[in-house]
Amino acid sequence: MIFNEKLPLHTRLGTYATAAILIVVCLLMLRNCVIAVRSGAKTSEGEIAQSYQIGFEEGLKDRRDRAGHSTVSISNPLLLKMYRKGFRDGSDLKRTTMKKEKNEKK
Repeated sequence: MIFNEKLPLHTRLGTYATAAILIVVCLLMLRNCVIAVRSGAKTSEGEIAQSYQIGFEEGLKDRRDRAGHSTVSISNPLLLKMYRKGFRDGSDLKRTTMKKEKNEKK
């Protein structure tokens, strides 16, 4: 067999497009990792605990705007993650206590 023949144009274009998409995805993932490491290094334990506590309190009160998002805007990804974890824990605690109260009334 002779391998001097070129691949068809659509195959070459598909290969280039796939490579370009993979490169863009890898760069976006790398960017997110770098941002997470930088923000984690700059954040103190007190800020993390405060963010969790704010989220927990809002989860107990179930404060959300109409779109279903939190009313607090946080730009630090680590603090945002802890806020969301606190919000979930608070809303879960509220839900379980409501279920217990409902079961006790029966």
